[in-house]
This record gives sequence, C-alpha cells and structure tokens, in this order.
Amino acid sequence: MPFHRKSRRRNALGICLREIRRRRDLSQAEFGALFGWDRNMISQYEYGVRPSAERLIRFLSLASTGDERGPILKALEAYGVLASDLASSLVVTHGDFLPCDAIVSVSGVVNQIAMSENADSSEKGIS
Repeated sequence: MPFHRKSRRRNALGICLREIRRRRDLSQAEFGALFGWDRNMISQYEYGVRPSAERLIRFLSLASTGDERGPILKALEAYGVLASDLASSLVVTHGDFLPCDAIVSVSGVVNQIAMSENADSSEKGIS
C-alpha cells in the first residue's frame, strides 16, 4: 500500500501572512527573525496554525492593504478582539512595526477580554 503524504492546505490567513513576507522579499527564517521566532513557526502559521492574538497584532502592523488586514482582523475576532477595539494608530503604522504604546494598549485589550472570559467562566462554575 503506497504511502500518501497528507496534503496541507493554506487558509486565508496563511496565504495573507505568506504574501506579507514575500512582499518584503524575506525568507521564512528572515521573517521570523524580525519577531524573534524561528522559521518553523512562520511555516506553521503559513500552513494554517493560528497565531496568538498578540502575534496577530504584530502581523497586523506589517499589513499594508485591506486584503492583507482582512484575514488578520478576522482571526483576531476569533479571540474576541474587534477592529473597533484596536486603536486607530494600529491602522496607520509608523515604519515597520507598531509603536510600543500601541502594542501595550492592544495587549491590554486582549488581556481584559481574557480576564473577562475567565471571570464569566468562574461565575458559571466552568473551570
């Protein structure tokens, strides 16, 4: 019986992240190095593993078009972070990355959402 490798299909977010990387003419290793991550992590994201909300926000800082922002914002919504929750400074980036205060403010929103969800779970007796 022949061995068939399971095919991996990229999702919209993975395609978007790959396009952001390619637009900058970077290898996966070089792109990962911008964030302090290894090549394997970038490969996993490009093939469908969903990054954390904080990492999605970092990717959002590199998105330059609506087509690039759309899948990232949709993935953030799965974490409960809506585009309206993000500071307007996130949409217009300064250089390659978000200003530190913008990342901190969005991370605060993400943490508040997580704390709220944990509190709701505790009140309902869900562990």
